[in-house]
Amino acid sequence: MHELLSEIGRFREWAKATAGPFGEWEFYYPDWARIYREAEKALKQMPAGSLDSSLAEEWLYILARDNEGENILDLLVENPAHLLFLAGQAVEFPDPDARGQIAHGLGEVDGDPQEIRRLLDLFMNDPDEYVRRRASFASIKKGFIK
Repeated sequence: MHELLSEIGRFREWAKATAGPFGEWEFYYPDWARIYREAEKALKQMPAGSLDSSLAEEWLYILARDNEGENILDLLVENPAHLLFLAGQAVEFPDPDARGQIAHGLGEVDGDPQEIRRLLDLFMNDPDEYVRRRASFASIKKGFIK
């Protein structure tokens, strides 16, 4: 996990020097492959549900920045317990890109249908339209709404 946190730190430094006010600036980060590799390793090493809230913030931050590639999201969908834990943390996370990614992931993940529905209901009441839309699509995909 230390390696992933180091990679996220490198991204943050790059972002300070690079980020513009508009557009998908994150897409141009040259070392996404290293972040993806370290995220995959970290998920394989962590027992299900072993994330804590301090690590969740870092996961949600990098998930939000990967909103075009959605590779981090794909890794989390393959690890449902971690995705469901992060979903609970994401409800109050300030970045709508992270909340939207999680809402979309809930439509793709296998898990307890009641828990997934409860979380999607929260995201369908999000103040951000993008998050609400992604939660609605995920709810339709899961068959919760028609």
